[in-house]
Amino acid sequence: MLNPNMKGLGIFLQKRYFGVALPFIINSLMMSTWLLYTPYLLNRLTITESSLGYAFFCMAMGAVSSLAISKKMIKQYGEGRYTFFSTIGYSLLIICAVIVPSLPVLCLNLFFTGAFAGSMDVGMNALATQTERKDKVRLLSACHGFWSLGFFVGASLGSILMSYLAHPFVHMFLMMCIALILHLYYGGPLRGEKSKAEDIAHQGGLSILQNKKLISFAIVGLAVMMIEGAIMDWSTLYMSKEVLALEIWWGYALGMFSLFMAVGRFMMDPISDTYGSKFIVQAGLIIVVFGILLVLSGSLMPVLFGFGLIGFGVSGIIPEVYRLSSQVDGVEASDGVATVAGMGYVGFLVGPIVMGYIVEHFGYPAIFYAVFILVAIAFINSRIAFRYATLKLSKHSEL
Repeated sequence: MLNPNMKGLGIFLQKRYFGVALPFIINSLMMSTWLLYTPYLLNRLTITESSLGYAFFCMAMGAVSSLAISKKMIKQYGEGRYTFFSTIGYSLLIICAVIVPSLPVLCLNLFFTGAFAGSMDVGMNALATQTERKDKVRLLSACHGFWSLGFFVGASLGSILMSYLAHPFVHMFLMMCIALILHLYYGGPLRGEKSKAEDIAHQGGLSILQNKKLISFAIVGLAVMMIEGAIMDWSTLYMSKEVLALEIWWGYALGMFSLFMAVGRFMMDPISDTYGSKFIVQAGLIIVVFGILLVLSGSLMPVLFGFGLIGFGVSGIIPEVYRLSSQVDGVEASDGVATVAGMGYVGFLVGPIVMGYIVEHFGYPAIFYAVFILVAIAFINSRIAFRYATLKLSKHSEL
């Protein structure tokens, strides 16, 4: 029998709630496993880093394209069913990204993989929110922590497995089989979950230009999402091309980033309640700076710890920016969050191309000098943004 009064991570010991969190794990687990093989794709397809940046762009474009239909599909079929089938489609498509014969086919594959990934993103967050409302529990923040944990497991375990498995497709296929078996067992019973129509009805939009108070928060979100994307897309290549680490270490940069991000997301809520959102955002950006300095050292262990610090630093920023964007005077909460989230997607769209160009023309360390600039932009705009938002978040109310 369900016990919704369980606190903390203990709630996920129940099959229903672990089923809600599992798509978050699968999403990042499969992505991090695929990212391990970006050096392999560069060599096999004989493409440049900027070309790979365009492939990442296609994936992001696919994700954004899915947003237009996701809400309508969820309204028609329900959060549970939409998440269930999006997860299956995403898992089946991403394993093909390691066997594509050419760059155009890779771009096409990643576009549709991104479309299913975007559908998953909307569906699994809607499902988690619906479960919170229905069962009177809090689990959405922890679900995002599990997403980061999935990245850590995929990158770290994958770094070991890739040394023993004969081909990247074998590795990807193995991870897909494990993920989908768990998904069928835990996620299958959730297919019937569906909100009432009014719970997911359109709440109205808000353009950034209609309320300039949101611009600074949106820029912070864009910059931080570009930082996250830079680490996720290029850390493996940085380890192999710049640090010249052995193959077994390639995935540990992404793994450390994801592990520290997961830890941060699991612990940031009480820190925010104690010290406030301003502390989380600005202290996080300062931690990112120290992480970048360690990454630029070029020595294996400091580099790995530096990636971890960057993950910990950014872990709490996006959730806090989402919260604060919902507190800007004269702005509906849903509109504030939607505006900032939209700018974040712009960061994911532009980031891969910008970083690919930087790598090809200035080398891998230049990525992290670019991240320095993004941190400065985010810090300056965070100081401006806090003038317009409620500075002190109230304690979490009971649902």
